[in-house]
Amino acid sequence: LSPDAIGEFVSDTLGKEGGADEVSTLTEVIYAKTLGNIFFVKQALEELVRKNALFYDLVMFSWQYNVTKVQLENYLSDDLIQMVQSKIEDQPREVKKLVVIMSLVPNNATLSTMMALLECEGVNRFKVQKLIQYATKQGMIIYKKECDKYAFTHDKIREASFDIIPQGRPRDKLLVRISRALIDLASSEGENEWAFFVAVDHMNSVLPEFVPRVELSRLNYRVGEMNLVKGATLNANA
Repeated sequence: LSPDAIGEFVSDTLGKEGGADEVSTLTEVIYAKTLGNIFFVKQALEELVRKNALFYDLVMFSWQYNVTKVQLENYLSDDLIQMVQSKIEDQPREVKKLVVIMSLVPNNATLSTMMALLECEGVNRFKVQKLIQYATKQGMIIYKKECDKYAFTHDKIREASFDIIPQGRPRDKLLVRISRALIDLASSEGENEWAFFVAVDHMNSVLPEFVPRVELSRLNYRVGEMNLVKGATLNANA
């Protein structure tokens, strides 16, 4: 969006009667950081609220900011992923775990899939729907009615959620745990064949010490067989 459009959006969001002129400094800083991407404009406003640079004045009954342009610039990161990560880090522990686990599933995820994966991470499966509803209200995920699945509202949220996992051994251990849960999911439900491919892909990315080479070879061999069957099926239907 253009700077003028962003100014109107910021003004409307904050309920400023003076219009875009009243928030011109704030708009200038936000536009410079986000280049008018409305998703990141929203994240920037939320970030300023989290850092108390933008606050609701209970005396004036209006949103206010009493810091300079330079201070506003310092409050907002130039790294858009870091801005989104700040929002995720500010979430309750189990909500943060939800989006991190969801970032390991490349496709849109069903409720039953998220229940299975989060249960293996110690989250009560009966709490998962409430956690998803909370994350939805926070604007991080959306429900796609046409396929009865959940998805991230923006690819940057998926990217930021994945990057929260510490690199190295902690990430590898999580990937192996989730992969084993995905393999169980693929075995229990025929329509979840995709889960096996994702699991093996994750296992191929971890250090050798976490997955025995013989087991990994066997899993990759099975992936090859499954691809051959798929290819034969496609050729037969051509």
